[in-house]
Amino acid sequence: MQDINYYLRSFETKRKVMEGRMEDADMAALFESYISQKPVVFQVETTNHCNMKCVMCPRTDKMTRKLGHMPMDLYKKVIEEIEPFSPIDRLKWQRFLNLDLFPSSILSGEEEDFFHYVVSASALTLHGFGEPPMDLELIERIRLASEKNIPTYFSCNPMNMKDQFFQDVLDAGVSYVKYSFDGLDEDTLYKYRGRKMVVDEIYERFEKSIEAIERGGYETVLVLTMLEFGANKEQQREFLERWQSRNVYVYIKNSHHRWLYEEDDTPENTSTHTHCFCEYPFNSTSLQYDGTVIPCPLDYDGVMRMGHVSENSLEEIWHSDTYKNFRKMHAEGTLPKEHFCRSQCDMTILGDLMKKQKKA
Repeated sequence: MQDINYYLRSFETKRKVMEGRMEDADMAALFESYISQKPVVFQVETTNHCNMKCVMCPRTDKMTRKLGHMPMDLYKKVIEEIEPFSPIDRLKWQRFLNLDLFPSSILSGEEEDFFHYVVSASALTLHGFGEPPMDLELIERIRLASEKNIPTYFSCNPMNMKDQFFQDVLDAGVSYVKYSFDGLDEDTLYKYRGRKMVVDEIYERFEKSIEAIERGGYETVLVLTMLEFGANKEQQREFLERWQSRNVYVYIKNSHHRWLYEEDDTPENTSTHTHCFCEYPFNSTSLQYDGTVIPCPLDYDGVMRMGHVSENSLEEIWHSDTYKNFRKMHAEGTLPKEHFCRSQCDMTILGDLMKKQKKA
């Protein structure tokens, strides 16, 4: 989830920032005033086990963390500390999306931004640098979240989903399941995912999943997405045309982690992540499977450790000096050159943006 109340409080300032109309304001103090008392949890990595070798993922060649699954006692502690948005909050957010956010010039209006502000904002993400179906306790985790009225979402490779497992996640109350699919032929799939896959078998998985949802009358939304690369540009329209008339939400997603993997002819990344400044430090926190609290879901090795849920509550960690200093450095643009946010991320830092505008 993302802190929709933070977005509501900060939107006018954000608009001024993107339009270059902020001058000598104390951005650190200003954005610290916008954060919520209790942090919103964006992502809980229940496992970092994965059987893929994706070229665009730092897990493949860079991650050094040990492999494991989140202990259930830690997961239950986190779920107990998460507060779902109220019906009033959701209504205010829907009005904001319809009247303020998407018509605004600070968004491209592309499908990826829509997914980010609708699905990712409202549902707890249950994946990190791992493959959710490899977590044997995922069903129970979804059920525990559902009992607290916390919507859930996870993304996975369709070849890792089995019939009974998909039925179980539906029965547990999952809100969104996304299948990532990056090519319409075996060579393209292998190029990006590092594993041999058969297109017909993937299509069969799509069909079975659609049938299971329709047959049981579930409210779960099945999402199909293709990452946008240079080698699959000609396949994207065919992918959309084949599935957009079905009972699924389908879209093309910009390829991220371009600091790690860039390919000729890949279209420019136009998502909100790149043409706006990074808001993760202010609007949410994330957890790795061992209970480490990190300020960014892209921190694959936990190098930006803010705390641990076995030692402190999420609220205590959120308001710790460590977290406050991190937010301050983002707002002021004083992060060291070698910092993760500068060396291993594509997103803009708020303080850097302000300095650039001031020089201009």
